[in-house]
Amino acid sequence: MVEYQAPATTRNSGDGNPGPRAARRVLLFVVLSATFVVYIGTLGFDFVYDDHEQIVENFRIQSWQYAPGYFTQHVWSHISPKDPSNFYRPIFLLWLRLNHMFFGQSPTWWHLTTVLAHLLVTLLVYLLACRLMRDRVDACVAALIFGLHPAHLEAVAWVSGVTEPLLALWFISSFLCYLKWRERSPKAPRWIAASLAFYTLAVLTKETALALPALVLAWEWIFPAGIAEAARSQIQKVLCAIASTVPFLALSVVYLAVRVRVLKELSHAFTPLPLRTLVLTAPSVVWFYLRHLLWPVGFSAFYDQPYVRSLGFFSFVLPVLMLTAVVLGLAWWSRQSRAVAFASIWLFLPILLVLNLRVFAEGDIVHDRYLYLPSVGFSVIAAVALHRLKLGRTRLLDRPAGQVASVATLALALGFSGVSQSAHWANDLLLAYRGMRIAPNSIYALNELAITMAQRGYNDEAIRFYRKVIELRPNFWESHYNLGLLYYQAGKLEEAERYLNAAIEINPFDPREYVCLGFTELQRGRAAEAAALMRRAREIQPDGASSYMALGVVLKSQGDLEGALKEFQTALSKEPGRTSAREQIAELEADIKRSHAPSH
Repeated sequence: MVEYQAPATTRNSGDGNPGPRAARRVLLFVVLSATFVVYIGTLGFDFVYDDHEQIVENFRIQSWQYAPGYFTQHVWSHISPKDPSNFYRPIFLLWLRLNHMFFGQSPTWWHLTTVLAHLLVTLLVYLLACRLMRDRVDACVAALIFGLHPAHLEAVAWVSGVTEPLLALWFISSFLCYLKWRERSPKAPRWIAASLAFYTLAVLTKETALALPALVLAWEWIFPAGIAEAARSQIQKVLCAIASTVPFLALSVVYLAVRVRVLKELSHAFTPLPLRTLVLTAPSVVWFYLRHLLWPVGFSAFYDQPYVRSLGFFSFVLPVLMLTAVVLGLAWWSRQSRAVAFASIWLFLPILLVLNLRVFAEGDIVHDRYLYLPSVGFSVIAAVALHRLKLGRTRLLDRPAGQVASVATLALALGFSGVSQSAHWANDLLLAYRGMRIAPNSIYALNELAITMAQRGYNDEAIRFYRKVIELRPNFWESHYNLGLLYYQAGKLEEAERYLNAAIEINPFDPREYVCLGFTELQRGRAAEAAALMRRAREIQPDGASSYMALGVVLKSQGDLEGALKEFQTALSKEPGRTSAREQIAELEADIKRSHAPSH
């Protein structure tokens, strides 16, 4: 018997077991409320990890004057526009700008908008599951699993992780509009236009949205309609399915062309891995993600997932065997249920897009946030599995009581796991300690712990951790820079100069290292060298105010008041809200006026 034959139109997408409409709405309300309760604790969390650089210190999201640049520069351009990057995400930057405009730097409201975005996506998962499963109660189960799953902690409890809910919001909306277009109603042109508009927002939020045309193709193949359904040959079915993806493929080509123009490459390879290593590592990475969906414990911002360079049993053979068992099981099940077939493709396709490990920093190859979109497919598969449970003859909510009890038990387990594991996202210290516990060999966790120690004034511990990172990875730029900054702040100028020069040698594209080294040289009485370093920082980041401010300080120390005034005025024009620039301008204008006043 074939389960869940998805309808061609929504007129037949009602309930497998009809019941009062109000009861179904109450059930959906319970799903969304439970999801909100699990994440309500995040409203008291701080900005953590990349939030400091993405939000707190990001001048580009503090004024609309920078908004056009969101579409012509990468996400990290506020720090180093010349540094290679794979992140072209203008809609994400617009989201940050809107949040900053309304909420400033109050983390509570930023966390609230992130949670609300997750709730909207959970609602869309329900609507998608309705189309797939033709049963609104089972669709609520799928939405419940999606909403509560702890794999979403990184995407929901961390403000900068909102890229995933935003992506899913536009992505699923585009797909649902596409399904409405397939009904060929008088409003069909509006639906395809809306679908393409949402797809555009999706790819401009995150590049993973490029999976959508493949999902459209999969839907057309699994659930053919119209000409494709009546096609007598497989070739005709394929051609009909491909034809449906043409508008999305055309938009994808335009997006890729813009992306290449902005980033200078389709994607930059930051870790030159041989093809053999990519192939051998892929099974363990995919199994890592499936394991976190199936057994949702041990989540962290940091993992020390290793590269696989040989045919070891635990590193390669066992993951291959486990994946083979999962794929064969889903393939067998897909022959009975087209909903499972499509959900399986939705599960695996986005994961395949993150298997080009060359585009990630060395050793930083897995993150739970990459599970956000794939977990939509997983949630549907899990809901179908729960639907098959026929435990006992007693019925509850028009379902076997054992099935209802299983869903309630799973929901409680997921909710408890999510709440208990969310605490480590509350602040940087908890996040760093959690990272060291889960991934003791991760230099990224160790570096984050060092940063946190330095922020709290434990300089000796921070220095020890930074040196440990450099010992493990001598070319790790961030620890060289952070250690140089720490030594500068401690007045140990020779050590600061050594580590800052090393940082510049490793990565010559970050203006902060030149500014810090410039102030180090200024403290050592080398004003000319300091000015040259500040000018180099200004060349690298001409849009920000920091390098202009730094050069103004150096010129002021040399007695060049006119030159310093010009730099401070430029800094103010770049960042109108910078009070320190305004104060320096007022002081210099007064000094210059006094110096030009006639003496008596």
